[in-house]
Parts: sequence; C-alpha cells; structure tokens
Amino acid sequence: MMRILRRTLPVATLLGPLVLAGTVTPVTAQAPAAEAPWASVTAGLRIGYDNNVNGELLGGQIRIPLLRDGSLEFVPSGDITFVPRLREYQGNLDVTWIPRGSGSSGAFVGGGLAFRNTIFGDPLTPRETRRGYNIVAGLKSGSRDSLIQSQLELRWTRIKDIAFNPQTVSFGVNLRLTNRPASR
Repeated sequence: MMRILRRTLPVATLLGPLVLAGTVTPVTAQAPAAEAPWASVTAGLRIGYDNNVNGELLGGQIRIPLLRDGSLEFVPSGDITFVPRLREYQGNLDVTWIPRGSGSSGAFVGGGLAFRNTIFGDPLTPRETRRGYNIVAGLKSGSRDSLIQSQLELRWTRIKDIAFNPQTVSFGVNLRLTNRPASR
C-alpha cells in the first residue's frame, strides 16, 4: 500500500493544483445577470467485465467538473477485477470531455493515467504495481438536475513494457453530491 502511495502521491501533487485552478473563476467587476451554476460533483459505483483476463469487475468513481457546464471532468476511479485465485486492482486518473457541451449527458471521450496492481507473467512472481495509460469512451445519461445519473463506459488500458492490456466495459450509477436543482 505504501508503495502505491509513493508512486501516486507525485501525480496527485501535480494534478491537485490543476483541479483547483479549473474550479476557480476570475472575479469580474460586473457579473452576468443569469450565470448558470456549476455542474454537480457526482460519485458512484460501477460493475463490468475485463475482456483481457475474463473477469468481472467492481469499481467506483468521482466525477469532478473542471468547467462550469460540466463538459470537462476530472475522474479519479478504482476497480477490482475478480479472476480465479487472484484479485487485480487498478487506479485511474482520467479527464473526460463531452463534445456536445451539454455537460450532464451524452457521449464522452477521454484518457489518463492507470496504475495496475497484479501478478505480471509467471504466477510465482511477486505482486507489483505498474503504470500505464487509459483511453475511455462512453455514454452518460441524466440531466443537470438529476439526483441519479448512469453511465456506460469502455476502457482500454495500456501498461508499460508488457503485452498486458485490459479492455473493460462497465455500467455505473452516480449520485449527485453537490448543487441542488434550481427552483421552479
């Protein structure tokens, strides 16, 4: 666990200020009259299947908007893949973008860093964590005011220096953590 923290802490240290910078807006002398509220932070669980190792997965994610309309999000997540006699763990730090700019629903694409913890190669070798990258694509449903949003996600992971490339499909449900719906 300490080894994972030592490897992810420098990345988190670099990404933390970027997330904060993305959520801070400059103060102007005259604010627009009807400025839209920030999109909500959501958190949820997902279930799916890892095609490379033929195992089911269970995971969770937090979606943090980087733009007011929610079209760009920072998505830290983690998954446990269940294969016979082994549990594989993967942590992800992704950024996703909804091209239509609706923020709350629609198709999304993105990518980011991956950290996979498993036994690579010979089953007698010790467990280790290796770094790689992700490409993600999917669909989100639900309006900005929805308490519950769903997602369908495809994820391709490339781990450095090996031919181990997990490919997952997952379905997730997210709950809104911030911002109440506008009064009608």
